[in-house]
This record gives sequence, C-alpha cells and structure tokens, in this order.
Amino acid sequence: LMTELQTAVQSEDTPGVLATMDKIIAIDPEINSNFAVFKIQTLVEKSKDFPAAFAYLDQALTSTLKNNGDALTALAGAIVENPAFEGHRDLKRARAAAERASVLAEQKAPQILDTLGKIAFKDGDVNGAIGYQEQAIALVTEPEAKAQLEARLAEYKKAKPAG
Repeated sequence: LMTELQTAVQSEDTPGVLATMDKIIAIDPEINSNFAVFKIQTLVEKSKDFPAAFAYLDQALTSTLKNNGDALTALAGAIVENPAFEGHRDLKRARAAAERASVLAEQKAPQILDTLGKIAFKDGDVNGAIGYQEQAIALVTEPEAKAQLEARLAEYKKAKPAG
C-alpha cells in the first residue's frame, strides 16, 4: 500500500491518494492515525474540499485521532496557520483538536498551550491567549523556545485593550 500511495502522490492522483490512505487507515486506525492528518491536508490543499475535510475531521476527533496528541496538535496548528485554510479557518474545530491534545498531555505540553493561545487570539480572546501563553512559558526551559513564546506573549499583550 505504501508503494501505491507513493505512486499516487507522485502522479498527483488525488483521488488515488485519498483512496489509498483510506485503505491504510482501515488496517489499523490507531497506529495509522497520522494518515488521517495527511488525508485532511490532502482534502484541503489538493481538492479544496473543505466540507469533506471538516466532516472527516469531526469523525476522526472521536475515533482515529482521539488518542494521538501530536496529530491533533498538528491539525489544530494547520487550521490556524496554514495558508490553504485561508477563508475556511474553523477555530471551533481547531480548539476541539487542541483541547483534546492538551488533555492527553495533561496540560503539560507547551506547544499545545501555544497552539491554544494562537486559536484564542485569532478568535478575539486576548485574555485567553495571554493565559495559555503564560502557561506555555512556565513549562519551557530551552532559551530559544522560551524567547519565541515570550515574543508571542508580548504581541498578545500589545493587542490587549487598555483597562
């Protein structure tokens, strides 16, 4: 199946890519859950089929992806930041994916908290964004990562209305 997928990708056969990913996922949905992320990205980036991508995401959040925090975080981040989602950013779905990832990580993963902060900020919840960012910063020890998170926190604080 991997050869079949590679051939479909190389020949830009999007329907073939999607069908092969379905076969791979069906073998073992939990082990192959990263293919669910690839499927959603393919539906968005290649097919521009946002209704199908979001319908599949809704289903995957309670099945294939429900225990894969890395995949959930990647999807949430893609919805918020990937230009392919422009005009179709569904912050509610992004938040649901990131919140599930955060639960799986017991609220101790700074990258997930950072993603939740980005979602809150894009959704107009500046105070929520600041709170998530402060939590993320408190968990990071690596100086470069901390600096990036602190820069984003400063951006959020700058956007906070006076008062």
